[in-house]
Amino acid sequence: MTIGILLSFFHQATGIGIVTFYSNELFTNGHTGQEAEFTARVGTFGTGAIAVLSAMIAILASKHFGRRSILLAGEL
Repeated sequence: MTIGILLSFFHQATGIGIVTFYSNELFTNGHTGQEAEFTARVGTFGTGAIAVLSAMIAILASKHFGRRSILLAGEL
């Protein structure tokens, strides 16, 4: 329960949810018309693709190095 609460807290504290929620407005800033729509779609797709890629890298790293050694390396 504690881990779940902390994960949701850090998810909100880092602002990742805000970027996902407001991605269309963030990526259309300064553009108008169809260019704005295209930029928003590409930007939103890019952030989603990067999120999936980083999750895959994190899974592979935790399998290869182990969770404990990664946590200890993060303390340095």
